[in-house]
Amino acid sequence: MLYFITRRLLFAIPLLFIISVMIFTFLNLSTDIAQSLRNPRMTAEQFAKVKEAYGLDKTGPARYFSWLGNFVRGDWGTSFIYQAPVAPLIKERLKNTLMLMALPLVLSVLLAIGIGVFSAVRPYSKLDYTFTGFSFLGISVPIFWFGLLLQLFLGFYLKEWLRLSEPVFFTSGMHSPGRPEFELMDFLRHAALPSMALMVQLVAGWGRFERSSMLEVVNADYVRTARAKGLKERKVVFKHSLRNALIPLVTVVAIDIGLLFGGLIVTEQVFAWPGMGTLILSALVAGDYPLVLSAGMVIAFAVAFFNLTADVMYGILDPRIRYD
Repeated sequence: MLYFITRRLLFAIPLLFIISVMIFTFLNLSTDIAQSLRNPRMTAEQFAKVKEAYGLDKTGPARYFSWLGNFVRGDWGTSFIYQAPVAPLIKERLKNTLMLMALPLVLSVLLAIGIGVFSAVRPYSKLDYTFTGFSFLGISVPIFWFGLLLQLFLGFYLKEWLRLSEPVFFTSGMHSPGRPEFELMDFLRHAALPSMALMVQLVAGWGRFERSSMLEVVNADYVRTARAKGLKERKVVFKHSLRNALIPLVTVVAIDIGLLFGGLIVTEQVFAWPGMGTLILSALVAGDYPLVLSAGMVIAFAVAFFNLTADVMYGILDPRIRYD
C-alpha cells in the first residue's frame, strides 16, 4: 500500500507541472494581462514600472518559471484586483466553500446510496419510478433557476405565510450584518438554501449512478450463491452487494469533490456566497494570473488527492483488490 501511494504521488508531480503549464498558456493567450493593469491616466513610464513590478516585462517562459519557483517556496504572488497576497485570499475563500460543501456532500452520499439500493432491490416499483422521476428532474433543472425559486418561496414567501419579522432562511451571504462572523444558527440559516440547491443535483446524479451499479451487482453469480446458502436478504444486500456497488460511486464522488474545490460558481453567484467560485470568476474576468494560476493548482491538487483517496478506498471495499 505504501509503495502504491508513493508511486502515485510521484506520478502526480509531472501531471501537476503539465497542468500548470496549460493554465498559464491558456491565460496568456486569452488575456492581455499587462493591459488589464493599465490605468488611462498612467504615463508610458509609469506603465513600464507597473509591468516591471509584476514581472510582465519578461518573456512568457521566464514569467512562468519565476512564478513556479515562488509557488513551490510558498510565495503565491500578489493579486492584481485585490492587491493582497494570493495564499491567504485563497485560504479564506476555500474555507468558505468547504463550509458550504461539507454537510450537503455527506447527506447527498447517504441519500444517493439509500435511493440507489432501494431502487435496485425493488426495480420498477412505484417508489422506484418516483425516485427516477425526481432524479431526472433534479438533473435537468438548471441550478440557477432552482436557486432563484428557493430564494423566492423559502426566502420571501415563507416569511409572509408565517407572518414573521425576519425570514426563516436568508437568501444571500454567510452571516447577518451586526452579528458575529460565525454564529451556528445564523450560519445554518444562510447556508440552508444554497445547500438545498447543491444537494438536488448531487443526489439526482449519484442516486442514478448507484442504482445502475447495484442492478449489475444484485444479479451477479456470487450474490445468487449467497442467497442460495440461505443468508438473510439484508446481509446479502448490504454486505455482498452494496460494498462492490459502491466502488463506481466512490470514483464519481471523488472526482466531483475534487472539482468542487474550485468553487460552486453558479450556486455562489446566485446566493452571493464568498467562496472559491466567485473568487476564480472575478480573477478570470480581470486576467489576474497569479490568482488564477494558484487557484487552478489548488483544484488540481484536490482532484489528485481525492482520486488517490478513491484508489485506497477500493481496497477497503473490495478485499480482492491488491496494490502489490
